[in-house]
Amino acid sequence: YNTFASGGIYYPPKLIDEVKDSYNHVLYKTNSPSTKILNPTNTAILNYLLQSPFDKSLASFSSPSLINYQTNARFSAKTGTTDSSSWVVGYNPQYTICVYVGTDDNEALKDKTTSKSIFQEIANSLCPKIDSPFFDIPKNCEELSLTNKTNSLKTLTYLRKK
Repeated sequence: YNTFASGGIYYPPKLIDEVKDSYNHVLYKTNSPSTKILNPTNTAILNYLLQSPFDKSLASFSSPSLINYQTNARFSAKTGTTDSSSWVVGYNPQYTICVYVGTDDNEALKDKTTSKSIFQEIANSLCPKIDSPFFDIPKNCEELSLTNKTNSLKTLTYLRKK
């Protein structure tokens, strides 16, 4: 999901970025070259599509899984639930947040929404402002919104190629 958040550029995971001594001299610095592995336009469209778990206008014909867990800032997200686990990965240009709640022995969860509540709380504490930046719109894309005829709600803004 970090690759989606960075517009299709993969950065190898690293535990330590930099080590400095007490004189502020750099003793170690990670050299992690990035690699473009996804098409930036398609990645931008995907990032906008993955807002749909929050989109209230979709509730009449799908089940937006984060509709009751709105965040202050815009996030793209993917959720998953089984009888014994629940998870949310949400990301925007500033943060990638992953919350997993599950049992070690496949015992059924009593509350399958815990990961969503935790995600919402973390997202809102990291991004208290509603107007946080979202993903840039590529020059070969345009914004698009629809209106749901059933509930008359306008969708969030999505992207399509021009």
